[in-house]
Amino acid sequence: MNNKERLSHHYKNIAGEYNDALFFAHGYRKWLVELIIKELEIRKKDFVVDLGGGTGIVSKMICDKVCLEKDVLCVDPSKEMLNCAAKLSGVSTLCSTALAFVQKEHLRYNKILIKEAVHHFENRMNKWNGIYRQLYAKGRLLIITRPIFPDFPFFKAALNSFKQCQPDYHIILKELEDAKFSLKLEIKDYFLKINKTRWFELIRQRFMSNLIPFTDEQLNSGIKELEQKYREKEILEFVDRLIFIGGTKR
Repeated sequence: MNNKERLSHHYKNIAGEYNDALFFAHGYRKWLVELIIKELEIRKKDFVVDLGGGTGIVSKMICDKVCLEKDVLCVDPSKEMLNCAAKLSGVSTLCSTALAFVQKEHLRYNKILIKEAVHHFENRMNKWNGIYRQLYAKGRLLIITRPIFPDFPFFKAALNSFKQCQPDYHIILKELEDAKFSLKLEIKDYFLKINKTRWFELIRQRFMSNLIPFTDEQLNSGIKELEQKYREKEILEFVDRLIFIGGTKR
């Protein structure tokens, strides 16, 4: 099974539980959606695309918060994830890879969000050029990603795998500049607390894609490493640092 097949299989299996993951807790979601609306300057008449939008929960919150006149278009390659999104009011769905989506010649929109999906993208310049073409004049792009070294309480091998999966945001900025976008950068921190047992459970569920390649035995070994490191703590506290890269069509 290659990486794409493993990823597809993973999202098929976790689709029903995806919204229960740590980063979809109510307070976190509310904070994140308010920042998305602010950074993209979303208005009622905008046509918004959520590329890699998964289960559509963020799409719906954006639509409800702004009272959009048009549904948010949630685009994702996972049919199982989109089955969840299709049940939400204010959300339309399109099952498509990012590359196939940006090749749609006649599609136009005002705003596009790419939240925590850019690390799955190959041949990114093709995608940035396609998005630039599809956006209306003065349309906006927002990419939300993380630094290559997160503050997460991962075991060492998981931290290394995160670094290998995650493109450096400076590279993304250069790519968007080459694609002719006007750029804006914001870095925001959200402080998280989680029960240690729950965190270990999330790791076993491979709640982040960098954990997918690990076998059950490797995850259990990693959790033993964390149990030793955090043996005197029941609650884990750490920062989720998000990088907001904004691009405006000139």
